[in-house]
Amino acid sequence: MWEFVFCDTTEEGLKFAFDVRTTLNVSHVIFHPSTTSHSYDLYATSADKGDVLFLNLEAGETVFLEVFIRAREKLNQILFFLFHRKS
Repeated sequence: MWEFVFCDTTEEGLKFAFDVRTTLNVSHVIFHPSTTSHSYDLYATSADKGDVLFLNLEAGETVFLEVFIRAREKLNQILFFLFHRKS
């Protein structure tokens, strides 16, 4: 089981915001700038299924996206590229 724990940064230090537990066998994780706010979204792909976990970090919203196997392989390639590219 995976547990993602998120905290807010304040002047006093870190403050617990929320956590998400999943049985998803996580392969890749990427933080991506949100298209709806000045925050980030998290995407986690499954190592053995065609699923993607989406977390809206500002709202704490969690959505499971079911993806076809070929689409998952392509998404893993894209996430690998984004994670390993040089700034």
